[in-house]
Amino acid sequence: MKRSLLLVVVALLLVASYWAFALREPAESRDASLVASDSATLHPQPTQEESLAAPQSGASERAPAADSASSTATPTETLPLEIVVQEPSLAPLAGALIVLYRGEEGLAAATTAQDGVARLPAPGGVGKYALFAAGWDTTLGDLDLSPGRRVLQLVEGATIAGRVIVDGGLPDEHFQLHFGTSASMPQLSRLMPQAARKLVFKTRDRLSELLPIFASDGSFVLRGLPGDVRGTFYWSQPYFIEGRGDGFDATHLEVPLPRGDLELRLISGLTIQWRVVDESAKPVRGAYASIWLGSDIGGDHPTANLLSTKEGLMAKAML
Repeated sequence: MKRSLLLVVVALLLVASYWAFALREPAESRDASLVASDSATLHPQPTQEESLAAPQSGASERAPAADSASSTATPTETLPLEIVVQEPSLAPLAGALIVLYRGEEGLAAATTAQDGVARLPAPGGVGKYALFAAGWDTTLGDLDLSPGRRVLQLVEGATIAGRVIVDGGLPDEHFQLHFGTSASMPQLSRLMPQAARKLVFKTRDRLSELLPIFASDGSFVLRGLPGDVRGTFYWSQPYFIEGRGDGFDATHLEVPLPRGDLELRLISGLTIQWRVVDESAKPVRGAYASIWLGSDIGGDHPTANLLSTKEGLMAKAML
């Protein structure tokens, strides 16, 4: 009896051991398969041929990391060209127009912000620039156009300064005084290609005009000019130099440089205005006209040489 009972217990133990082993083996197999799968994904094992061909130096360990870095890196964006415009005192100059060009190609144009910096796309290589700033002569030069920061520092040069008086008082707030030298006026149109001049005309009606800086009391100053030359003041408003009638000599004043005590006394007149259009009645910008009026008729000098604005307008002041 005891012997039979012992055999039954042994048999039950064998059955329990069998099922315990049967149930554990798939789980371990699944765990092993999972580990093997993860290992194959993260750490691929080389084939026999790859093992024989692989270098035996540490370079083989660094190479995959380099490949990984190059494949995940994003392309770097083209860095801009920053141009800083400074006065001789190193103070930043805001509102200066910079035009870049190369050969016959106009590349880009931008205006300096309050910090004196203009940001443009960097075309690379070497090109040329033209710098236009109120109160300063126009400057041209060569410039490295690769990405980075460049500094253009203005030179003091010769100065012309004075005061404008209209009808015994201050000029109108819209009054603009222009100035050009015998050197600068033909130089820009000769040296700058047409494509670059078009970039200038997007913000300026004239290429060679120099705009003095005005103060509230009618005083003005223009710096950075070449020395030992003569220049001419002119304006588009209906004002005339006292005692000169209404001809060319009444709207243009030639002066030698430098000078710091000029007093320009003007009187008010009237303005005649007309518009230049093409066959489709669209305004024509940049149309040129010379007109003779009054005592200038038949003379060598026209009363005025006019250039139409972007609205196609031409105007002539007269008494």
